[in-house]
Amino acid sequence: MSMVNTGFLLPLIGCAMLALPAHSQPLSASPVASTAARMTPYLFGSLGSAHDSVIHIAGELGQSVGASDSQTALQLGAGMQFNELLGAEGFVQGGKRHGYVAANGQLQAQAVRTFGARLTLGGDVTDRLRLFGKAGLARVIHSGRAQWGAAAEGQAYSNRQSRSLLGFGLTYRLTDRLALRADADHVFQRRNDQDTGWGNLDFFGLGLQYSY
Repeated sequence: MSMVNTGFLLPLIGCAMLALPAHSQPLSASPVASTAARMTPYLFGSLGSAHDSVIHIAGELGQSVGASDSQTALQLGAGMQFNELLGAEGFVQGGKRHGYVAANGQLQAQAVRTFGARLTLGGDVTDRLRLFGKAGLARVIHSGRAQWGAAAEGQAYSNRQSRSLLGFGLTYRLTDRLALRADADHVFQRRNDQDTGWGNLDFFGLGLQYSY
């Protein structure tokens, strides 16, 4: 009788011993999430409105300008989300020419282009909604034909300034890769062009963001 029990138990014991490594292997070799795996590159674009202003005191009073103008603008860029909180973006912004009317009624048309880089800091509010702040630097370029600064009548005028910027934005995920995006950016004024002072440059836009 004992031989029958032994012959019956030995195969069961052997099967149990073979099964032990199979159950213990996932515990000892559990994968560790890589930081690099959380890095996500993305592209974005926002269409909206850019608001700019200028003050110019001319020797001839009629040519002095103190005006602001809003025009349709487009902001395109690329970014990298480093982790759940921190990211970085580069962007370019441009749009329709701004028109500033002088005291004598003459229209001064200026193209405004902006190139910038900024850090982003934010987090998810819900499974789909994310809010973030932005801080960085922007290179603002004004160019056109104007009756101010070093430009004589009919000649080209150009001014380039490096300025600080702050802003905030949000994304609302439509799919795992595609999201709606809203942007609000404030580029601070820097009055350093002799008699011409450019004001704050503000942008408000709505667009899309695609993550890879």
